Amino acid sequence: MAKGQSHIILKIGGQVLGSLNKSIKQANASVRGMSTTVSRNLNDGFAAGQQGMMNVVNNPAWRAAAVASTGIGLAMVDTMKVVAGFEQTMDAVFAKVGDSTAAQQASLTNLAKELGRTTKYTAQESAAAMEFLAQAGYKTNQILDATPGLLDLATVGKMELAEAADIASNVLGGFGMQASETTKIVDLLSKASVSGNVDVQMLGEAFAKAGPPFKNANQSIESLAASLDILGNAGVQGSEAGTHLRAMMLRMASGQADGALNQLGVSVKDANGEMKPMADLLAEIDKAMRDQNITGQAQLAMQKDLFGMRAATTGMILQEKAATGELQKQIELLANSEGHASKTAKAMNDNLAGAFKRLQSAWEGLQHSMGGDLTGILTKLTDGLAKVVGGVAWLFEKIPGLGEAVFLLSGAFAALTAALPFIFYSVGLWN
Repeated sequence: MAKGQSHIILKIGGQVLGSLNKSIKQANASVRGMSTTVSRNLNDGFAAGQQGMMNVVNNPAWRAAAVASTGIGLAMVDTMKVVAGFEQTMDAVFAKVGDSTAAQQASLTNLAKELGRTTKYTAQESAAAMEFLAQAGYKTNQILDATPGLLDLATVGKMELAEAADIASNVLGGFGMQASETTKIVDLLSKASVSGNVDVQMLGEAFAKAGPPFKNANQSIESLAASLDILGNAGVQGSEAGTHLRAMMLRMASGQADGALNQLGVSVKDANGEMKPMADLLAEIDKAMRDQNITGQAQLAMQKDLFGMRAATTGMILQEKAATGELQKQIELLANSEGHASKTAKAMNDNLAGAFKRLQSAWEGLQHSMGGDLTGILTKLTDGLAKVVGGVAWLFEKIPGLGEAVFLLSGAFAALTAALPFIFYSVGLWN
């Protein structure tokens, strides 16, 4: 009995095991079939999508539309960058000017845009020059008067507009002149830069050193500019020339050279107690040396006592040119410099390169015209978006675990998206 029961049990077990193996094989075959079908469907879908995309891309109309859309998009982005940068610079101008009315601000903005449209300098560059002037203490009307002339100086000096504004305002301040005299400074620097072996930058460096001492010694600004031209022709330029002239002027004006002057019988001061013009004083010194037959080593020793060790060479050069009248002629030449910057700049821009520059500036003017109406809308939209982002950030700070939950939900959503084809297949929605 027991033997028969065991036989029956073994037989039943074998049948169950065989059925289970068969079921597993069938399941594996089904899975492989589903995998093959899903893979085929995916590949077919990708291939069809790729072919469809290629058909679209190869369509001439689509290509033309894509190129046009991309070009317009890039142009608008560039336009908004230009407009935003200009507005930022103008806001800096208004802040540095101080109290200004809406009408005054509009006048400054309109002038910068006009110069950008009609000259080789852009509106942004004009605004940057205005910012330098405002920083130097210029008020609205003074900036309006000075800026056009600075464009001419920048052209003559082949420099950035902001640098021209910086140099002119520094020269003006060094000589204690009024902002209303900026045009005079511009014309003087322009003419001096083409009348000697110096450029506007060199003149600016030299004026920064020697300007205040010349002004305090009651010397004319033209005498300093003429001296720099003559020294430049002798290879003494820039800050070196300014430093030497400062040392020379301080020595003679402070009385340190009185011993040598007394020996020559020359007085630094005129009948009114003011220091004589430098060119006249140097001419008197040269004449006294010749009258007393002071030459050679004696003359060198005398010039060292007069001008100081460091500035002796500078003094020698200027003394010689004053004796021949060349220094005086250069001073007279520079005193008649009105309108020089404008005329010279116009001549320098009357060529193809200048035309290209004006075209570039005109294009930026068009960008301001196109983008100006959009800035208000975009500013409001950007501010609104900033508030939304700030509110979301506040929620993440106030609700613990919110960031983790969003991260997990994002991961789950991504996984679900990837699994959708297989889910659709399993329920018969994807054949």
